[in-house]
Amino acid sequence: MVAPYIPPPTPASFASLYDFSLIEKAVQDYFLDTGLFSPPPDENDAARESWSPEAGKPAVFTAYDAAVFQKAIPRVACYLSSISPATATPRGVVDNMGAIRNNLWKANLALEIITPPNYTQHTALRALVTALGEMLVPQLSDPSIQIGANKFSTTYYLAYCVAQNHTTQINAHEGFYGSQLNYQLTFGVPAGAITAVTG
Repeated sequence: MVAPYIPPPTPASFASLYDFSLIEKAVQDYFLDTGLFSPPPDENDAARESWSPEAGKPAVFTAYDAAVFQKAIPRVACYLSSISPATATPRGVVDNMGAIRNNLWKANLALEIITPPNYTQHTALRALVTALGEMLVPQLSDPSIQIGANKFSTTYYLAYCVAQNHTTQINAHEGFYGSQLNYQLTFGVPAGAITAVTG
């Protein structure tokens, strides 16, 4: 029996391993799973222009959603920034081209909170987001347990999420209050996902 021909991968074959917006989506899904937040409509939804969150349920956005639905208040949005290899000497997995491909990353995860200009409402939402942030990537006795944002992440494994220099500062703007919670996120691409890439 002749083995089926499997074309060799090209650099472009690995693009799906680098869509870091999927981490924002996993964080968004984690927040939505609580039942306390409203999801935005799909980018192709005809009713997108007139959408507003359900009463009593703040919207929760990825960076893309936040750029589209800036009028939705209250809202929480998540952003990744400063993405880089997690170690000075990158960790690697040999891919099917023979290249050593980094598979452990770190990034700043920002959770932005926007509310009407009401101190009580703002601090209550920020406290809720902080509580949920503490369980985004909880330390586990059994790493195979899928809870937090890992329950919703298919491409990446989120390893650590540690609060970074939180502040009680609230930025007052015309028509809204804003504040931000920052986390150091460490995440990886499973070795099997890298070695599974073919042409």
